[in-house]
Amino acid sequence: MPLDENYIARTILRLEHKAKNLLAFQRLTDKWYHIILLRLYLEKELELELKPGGRISIANRDTHYTVETTGSRFTFYYSMKSRAKHTLDLIIEQFVLEEYHNLAVKGRVVLDVGASEGDSAIYFAARGAKRVYALEPYLYSCNLARRNVSANRLNGKIRVLEAGCGGKDAQVLIDPNYRNSMYSTLRHFSTGRRTRIFSLRSLVKKYGLRGAVLKLDCEGSEYEIILNSDNRVLRNFCQILIEYHHGSEELERKLRSAGFRTSYIMQKDYRTLSGKGDGGHVGILLAELGRRASSHSTTV
Repeated sequence: MPLDENYIARTILRLEHKAKNLLAFQRLTDKWYHIILLRLYLEKELELELKPGGRISIANRDTHYTVETTGSRFTFYYSMKSRAKHTLDLIIEQFVLEEYHNLAVKGRVVLDVGASEGDSAIYFAARGAKRVYALEPYLYSCNLARRNVSANRLNGKIRVLEAGCGGKDAQVLIDPNYRNSMYSTLRHFSTGRRTRIFSLRSLVKKYGLRGAVLKLDCEGSEYEIILNSDNRVLRNFCQILIEYHHGSEELERKLRSAGFRTSYIMQKDYRTLSGKGDGGHVGILLAELGRRASSHSTTV
């Protein structure tokens, strides 16, 4: 079987991302190595003093993690021991590295597309979001997200939908036994549960979104979502954060035409191992609506 060079290149990129996280840990705390020991099951809990200020403790309770920050306590379940590292990585991204701290969610409604196990939705709620609509098309992660939201008594703030977002309204079949990961793209199965895919227009209309915040982490679907949305639909969001996987030029062009200013939180180019052509351009793009454009926003 021939090697999938693109897949290998992406794997290398993920390893590089973990190495950069390690450097970030070193900048955040003197006891950064305890994060590695916890991930290797060599320790069951840690408590860190963060250099920017504050404290965080994380403990593995065999069926779930508990996370304590200044004045708050959270619970995150995992389905089996082999998935504990995956859940821990999500916790670290949200509550240690705070990858979404650029989003001004306090007092706003957040549309969280690619909610995974509910980690980002819970982070947004903890930072003062008025309401979070969290979309996750895979039943495995969706059930974990609902359990985590309930465990943290956030059902009144977070609504988890077993659904996805795409360029148009549709339905797809998804195997209910499929165990997705944070890197899973939206797959179409020959049999399974009929799962709704909403266009951004439909979600804006359904939930009356205006002046909302949009987070897109959907492993490639970001292009059809943004490029197939009318500018009037996009202007119902004051901020849009996009994890992109195949370059950002089209996304930036579209967002700027709708009145957004764009900036990069992270960007990276990589090539296939053979060195032939572009392997891809991945990163995180932040778009913020200008004042003039926001005065013309309308729910459609």
